[in-house]
Amino acid sequence: MQADHVVCVSRHSESVLRARGYVRSGTPTTVIHNGASLLGVEAASSRARVLVCVARLDAHKGIDVLLRALASLGADALPLEIYGEGPEESALRTLARSLGVSDRVTFRGHVPPRLALARIAEAETLVLPSRAENFPRVILEAMALETPIVATHVGGICEAVESERHALLVVPDDPLPLARALTRMSSSEELRRRLATNARERSRDFTWEESASALERLYEGLTRSPSPVRSSRT
Repeated sequence: MQADHVVCVSRHSESVLRARGYVRSGTPTTVIHNGASLLGVEAASSRARVLVCVARLDAHKGIDVLLRALASLGADALPLEIYGEGPEESALRTLARSLGVSDRVTFRGHVPPRLALARIAEAETLVLPSRAENFPRVILEAMALETPIVATHVGGICEAVESERHALLVVPDDPLPLARALTRMSSSEELRRRLATNARERSRDFTWEESASALERLYEGLTRSPSPVRSSRT
């Protein structure tokens, strides 16, 4: 069944849906971004010297690239905590051992959302090395918690943050630019502070209250039409 109006979570997801034929030519779409749910967690007054990655352990999340980036940094690499589970966990653990970084990488598995948010709030940097993304909420959460971000220049991430203004964004699937970005971030408190402050300000554009209001306005505008609205929100 083809919808007559489609709600997308990002301009990137809109383009993907059209390219794959899920949205027919001429069908109107509306982009309504996700928001951040902090569950009462607040930005920390001090930061631990640790990198945090919160992601499902799938190949498209690029965590193997992050492990290779850490290996290239040698003794200069900060400890990494990975929160999440998925089909690549065993392969990633094996890769960490083969790269000689298993002593600096901790796989925390699945934890309740509030605990993951608390650790994001405490971390020096959130890292999301994805090969592909739609509009990841973890980026929005780190922004709202004033946690500096290193991520890849893919998908909807680029709609949430601008590189060098709100985060450091690098090309995907390449450990060397990622390693350089991690080094820059860890070596400059001024850079971390500037990016985090700008990201916190930017995060005010992405709230669930605004998302709900946008959906309400859209549905009110369509009440005179019997056409169905299909959502692609993720």
